[in-house]
Amino acid sequence: MNEIGHKQLCHPLSRFVVLAYSGEIEALERKAGLPRRSLRTALALHIFKYSVDEVFSGGKRYCGQNLDRKLLGSELDFLTQVLLDTCVEYADVLSETAPPGGSGTLLRSAGSLVEEVDGQKTKIEFKEVDSALASEVFEHYHYIGSFREDTVNTFGLYRQAAEVPFVLCAFSTLDRRYLLDTEVIRREFRKGEVACLSRVFGFENAPRNAISVLLSQCSDAFRKSRAYRAVVSAVNHNLLFSGSSYLASNFKPFALTPIEYRYVDGLYASRRVYPRSFSSITWAKTEPKPITWYIKGISKRDDSRLRCDLRDLETVPKEKYEAG
Repeated sequence: MNEIGHKQLCHPLSRFVVLAYSGEIEALERKAGLPRRSLRTALALHIFKYSVDEVFSGGKRYCGQNLDRKLLGSELDFLTQVLLDTCVEYADVLSETAPPGGSGTLLRSAGSLVEEVDGQKTKIEFKEVDSALASEVFEHYHYIGSFREDTVNTFGLYRQAAEVPFVLCAFSTLDRRYLLDTEVIRREFRKGEVACLSRVFGFENAPRNAISVLLSQCSDAFRKSRAYRAVVSAVNHNLLFSGSSYLASNFKPFALTPIEYRYVDGLYASRRVYPRSFSSITWAKTEPKPITWYIKGISKRDDSRLRCDLRDLETVPKEKYEAG
């Protein structure tokens, strides 16, 4: 997706506030030893607790001088403390993903996956990640803060002698009816044939192309096992995610769906964990923009049959999304 498309799909509230506070956010992350961009993502996720008028208390909207600095400062302090409590032992876990020396670029060499750093190549291993380790990483460091109980596969990329992958992802079998009923999926696949890529996390020492390489390796694994015929995943542009890793892995956008932001004790709460009937839910005061769903066929044949166009995405109605 080009930059114009990304901006159009991102809500102006999260984009404006995060960019206005980008310097302060980076300084707080460094000082607190937080994962890179964790506070930025947290602020983009939680800014929807407030109305636009609350964020811009001085009159004209989307004007830096009118930002409610007291409100936003308090929210940043709150989120920083939450991340400090959640991202326990991050520096220690990070050190277990690689020896000192920094990250390089992932590439294929003589049929193997390697990482090149300053001209030196070291082998990278793609393999399944123990579910307990994956659960720990996603619960502590992923912005959603949970590991799905219906996870079927977790894969990762490991450096030599490393105990923790520098990038990992988790898959579940697609079960959401509002997605199974989209034209692209309904036309080409049966229930149980489509996997949902539900979690991806890369440590900050991962090479820039780590996620796209990992997703390609996962496709190869599913092609060999014949477990699935396609994979879908979502990009929430409201969090300033671009979706570039999906595009680099030949995923195609096919649908737009609503997303409900709910909060419990001031923190974002997944609807799988906290259904609408949960009594302590606080709903977002500003409605986020829809999220974009991407799809990739596992085989060349299945992938070639997927006719998707960014300019003509299927829009899922809110009532269908709410029904699950």
